[in-house]
Amino acid sequence: GAIDGKVSPDGSLVAYWFVTTVMDPGCPFCIVTSNRVLLSHSDRFTNADEVGTPNTGGFPSWIDNQTIMLGDGTPSQWYYRLGMPEAVEWFDDTDIVGSQSFETLLDAEAAPTGDRLAVVRGDSQEEIAILKMNGPPPAKPTAGCALQGPTGKFVDPTWSSDGRLLAWQEEDGVWTVPV
Repeated sequence: GAIDGKVSPDGSLVAYWFVTTVMDPGCPFCIVTSNRVLLSHSDRFTNADEVGTPNTGGFPSWIDNQTIMLGDGTPSQWYYRLGMPEAVEWFDDTDIVGSQSFETLLDAEAAPTGDRLAVVRGDSQEEIAILKMNGPPPAKPTAGCALQGPTGKFVDPTWSSDGRLLAWQEEDGVWTVPV
C-alpha cells in the first residue's frame, strides 16, 4: 500500500512510496525488497506512470510544486522534477560533512521558505542536519547546524508554514525548536 503520502504545496499531486518483495533473478530461493516513489493526482485515480515517476526511492517530500526529493536508505538524497525520465542523485553525506562519511540520510524536508532543508542523518537516526539551500536542485545544499541526542531516534522532521519552527517525533513525544 501507499506509505507516507505527501501532498504538493498547491494540492494537485501526492507523492508516496511503497515496498514490495521480488524474486532475485540470480538466486531462485532468494527474495529481496524493492521500494519506489510514485506520483498521483490528488483528486482522481492515476496510472503509475501518468504523472511521471522517479523509478526509485522512498520517503518523498516536496521542494516545490514540480520537484520532490527522496531517499533510498543510503547516504544519498535524490531529486525528481516533473518531466524528467527518472530521479538523479542530488547530494550525499560527504557533501554535508566534507569527509569520507557514509551515514544514512532519511526523511528530508524542505522549509516552505525554500532556504533550508532538514534531513535525518545517521544509521540509528541520531541527528537532524539542518542545511542551507543554495537554490533548487541540482544546486547542492551546504552544512548548517545539527540537532543531536534524541530519546530513541529522530523521525519525520516537519517545518512550520512560515519556516521558523522545526518539529519532529521521538520516542517520548513531538518536539519543536526555533531555527
